[in-house]
Amino acid sequence: MNITILNGNPYSLNQEFDRYLDLYKVKMHNTEHYVRSFMLRDMKIQDFRSMDSINTMDTQEITDDFRYIFNSLEETDLLIIASPLENGFLSVLTKMIFDRLTKVLQPSQYKPSPWLIGKTGITKLPLMGMIMQKEADTSEQDLLLNKLSGERIAANIHTVLDFCITTDTGVSDAVCKTFQSIDYNSYIEKTYTDLIAGSAYSG
Repeated sequence: MNITILNGNPYSLNQEFDRYLDLYKVKMHNTEHYVRSFMLRDMKIQDFRSMDSINTMDTQEITDDFRYIFNSLEETDLLIIASPLENGFLSVLTKMIFDRLTKVLQPSQYKPSPWLIGKTGITKLPLMGMIMQKEADTSEQDLLLNKLSGERIAANIHTVLDFCITTDTGVSDAVCKTFQSIDYNSYIEKTYTDLIAGSAYSG
């Protein structure tokens, strides 16, 4: 399985969060899965809300560092959005990436970029997962709202939010939850495929 982690931690001083993701990555590697990670704070990515960047994305090839993330999706089975919470919400870096992913992947977009039309296309979008770091005053409602937001964004690009955990979950348990959720979704997908095939023969 190929896993891509988008680390939306905006602060290099928050080493606890980065260490958690590094350990998660090591443990996934040890189970013979390939993991790549993008540190968003070290990348030059245009803000979707800027009119100049919108015009750039619609008229020519994506030239900022977002192209590295986009190009990795074709080989990604699981895309993990990782972010500390800030005032109850995902970091601005993480929201910016959500906007960019929706812009280029949402099937119902009005006018796809000519650059995307010229590419071979992504035949199957990766499943999504979320790892959040709570603040001292984070409530269960805060966590639920962020999970619902992730589910909505996943639905917009025709995939699903596979799991949503916090760094309070031990790394070993996080790895187990990752496998449990993926195994469950694979079972559902296989069951659905078998059902459709059966319906075709019963015709």
